[in-house]
Amino acid sequence: KLVLAAFQQYQPDRVEVLRDSEGHSRACAFVYFYTQEDLQAAVLDMDGSTLAGRPISVEPILPEAEP
Repeated sequence: KLVLAAFQQYQPDRVEVLRDSEGHSRACAFVYFYTQEDLQAAVLDMDGSTLAGRPISVEPILPEAEP
C-alpha cells in the first residue's frame, strides 16, 4: 500500500512487492504503468526521493528482446 500510495499520481497499473519466504518485504518493488509517459514522469520525479525514510531508486526495466 505504501508504494502504491507514493506512485498514485502517476496512475500505476499495479505494484508487485518482492517478499521473502516468510512474507516480509525485501525492500524491492515493481511498479507497472499504463503509459510510457506515466513511467517517464515517475522516473524523473521519484528517482532519488525517499519512501518511509529510505532513499529509493526508480529505473525503467525494458522487456528483453526475443531471440
